[in-house]
Amino acid sequence: APPPAAAPRLDDRRFALFGFACNYDWRKMYHFARTLRATGFAGPVELAVDAELDGETRRFLRDYNITGNSEPCAAEDQAEEPQEPPPSAGANTTGADPAPQGGRNQVRYNYYEQWLRRSDYTHVWLVDVKDVIFLAHPFSWLTPAAEDLRNATSCALLRRADLAFFEEYEGLNAWAAARVRCVTDDATLKRMKKHYGPNMCAGTVYATREGALRLCRVMQDILQRAH
Repeated sequence: APPPAAAPRLDDRRFALFGFACNYDWRKMYHFARTLRATGFAGPVELAVDAELDGETRRFLRDYNITGNSEPCAAEDQAEEPQEPPPSAGANTTGADPAPQGGRNQVRYNYYEQWLRRSDYTHVWLVDVKDVIFLAHPFSWLTPAAEDLRNATSCALLRRADLAFFEEYEGLNAWAAARVRCVTDDATLKRMKKHYGPNMCAGTVYATREGALRLCRVMQDILQRAH
């Protein structure tokens, strides 16, 4: 009998992981990078990093084949510096798109969209860095050969999803409620508690290309209205 056909392999070049690592040296990225590459994932990893990195951190990024993008961190540093008032308050006379508003956790969606549009990635994870480790290839459940994974509820759901969030805690706990209270009113908070509004972790988001672009646009629209 002929030998069995080799199981289909994933083309890791189509998949990517995005994250922010501003003010991080190699030590804060070590467990993220080491455990990720240990799974066999060889695809692109794009992180926002500082423009001024020490030699050891630059070697670390090179050794783990991580692309560092310094623009997001540099833009954040500039935003924290005192700025001269514009000649015409509130007017954008340059014709260019306005700079993204908000803190790091908000403006990252602006840069994630840029990274997607300049690439041909089909699936992405939007992840935190310092506190994330990997136990398996982050896209292994997409391969047709992973028949055993199709029966697992989470994997079956992800195969059909174009955007997936993961609950950080069960329900809206006190820690999450305290932070939600900073950005909404008491009535909204009460409705969230009554109707089980969970705290979704923005540091573990899976999406197809289309799903990620939709999320980025929605988040930027919300932020623009808030400012």
